[in-house]
Amino acid sequence: MPSARAQAALIRSTYARAGLDINRPEDRSQFFHTHGTGTPAGDPQEAEAISQPSTHNRARAARTTTRTSFIEGTAGLASLISTSLALQHSIIPTNMHFKPSTPRSNHFTLTFVSLPSAFRGQSRGRASLAVPASTASVGFDGTNAHAILEAYQPPLQV
Repeated sequence: MPSARAQAALIRSTYARAGLDINRPEDRSQFFHTHGTGTPAGDPQEAEAISQPSTHNRARAARTTTRTSFIEGTAGLASLISTSLALQHSIIPTNMHFKPSTPRSNHFTLTFVSLPSAFRGQSRGRASLAVPASTASVGFDGTNAHAILEAYQPPLQV
C-alpha cells in the first residue's frame, strides 16, 4: 500500500537536497509527472502526498500508468524518461482515460490541472515548458522515487 506520508517526506527532502524551497512559487514544479495507478488505494494516497508539501501548487499533471500500465520495477524509469521527453519537446502528455477513481482522489483534480489532451508550453514567446518538473513513482515492492528535472536552455547568442 502506498504511503502518503513517506511520499510527501521524499518530495520535501528531494526539493531541499536540490536547494529549492517548495513554498516559493518560482521553485515549485509547474509540471508533475505522477505514477497514477488508477486504483482506489493508490490514487488517494498519491494525491494526498503530492499536495502535502505545498498547498499552493496548481501544476499540470500527467500520469505514467495511463500509458504504460503496471511495469513494476521500471515504473520510475518510465516516468523519468517521459518527463525528460516532455521537457525536451515542451509538451505535457495526455492523461489517457483519466477520471478520479474515488471521492478521496478528487483532491488530485483540485490540486492539479489534469490534461485531456497534450499541452504545449509557452514561455517568453517561444515554445518552452515551465521548469522545474517533478516526477514521482511508487512500485509494488514499496519503492518510492522522486526526481526534479529542468530543461537545458542554451545561452542566447548575441
